[in-house]
Amino acid sequence: MVKLMSRNRVTYEWDIEEWRGKEILEHDFREKLSEYSSSAFDPREDGLTLKLVLVRYEYNDSDGVIDQAWAYVESGVLPEAFDDGAKVPKKLHAEYKRWIKKWNGGEA
Repeated sequence: MVKLMSRNRVTYEWDIEEWRGKEILEHDFREKLSEYSSSAFDPREDGLTLKLVLVRYEYNDSDGVIDQAWAYVESGVLPEAFDDGAKVPKKLHAEYKRWIKKWNGGEA
């Protein structure tokens, strides 16, 4: 019997990570930024920080997830590439810009 190789696919997910020092305590994964409520970035207890990151998953039906990469928003900027060098798609940059504009009262 010949096993057919399944083609790799890519999907993306947003995550708000809750950090204390260098440790991630919690994740809040969503498919779309618009799924986060306005309270998603409310201040947390002392010593906790929040980071928004776009996660890239490469997977196939045979092996499941075979690779992950991260693009952390820093100083309000979504990077052009993930930490593995893969480009962040333009549609996700557009989604991020719409979301920022919404939370800034209509200003990008």
